[in-house]
Amino acid sequence: MKKVAEIIQPDDFHVHLRDNEYLKDTVRYSSKFGRIVVMPNLKPPIITIKQAEEYRNRILKISSEINPLMTLYLHPSTSPVDLREFHNYDWLIGIKLYPAGATTNSEEGINITLLEKYYPLFELMEKYKIPLMIHGEVPDDRIDF
Repeated sequence: MKKVAEIIQPDDFHVHLRDNEYLKDTVRYSSKFGRIVVMPNLKPPIITIKQAEEYRNRILKISSEINPLMTLYLHPSTSPVDLREFHNYDWLIGIKLYPAGATTNSEEGINITLLEKYYPLFELMEKYKIPLMIHGEVPDDRIDF
């Protein structure tokens, strides 16, 4: 008899837990996964390591059974200091680029016609080997109708 591979505990690499009154339920539903990659598009967005750590602690307070891997929201105020310190936190895994207006809570996202403004941050991310995670959607009625 041929043995079938079994996934013991899967991971979910794109989770929107939200916050406040929704957090308890979304964490509970996500706790079946081993690791989860938590998206930063809250109000306000998670743009600093300190904010990500506070959010992560709120998640772990609800369930210590999951390993939330955190992302930061690419923003005009993204700090070069945070980029330099990024790898001091093993639970940080990337920075998410949201085109402005493309999805839930992306109002503070990036105007994709002005990407040159972010080249210095992209260069630092490359230097520090920080993954850029791109939300692949644009707010264009000719495309998303």
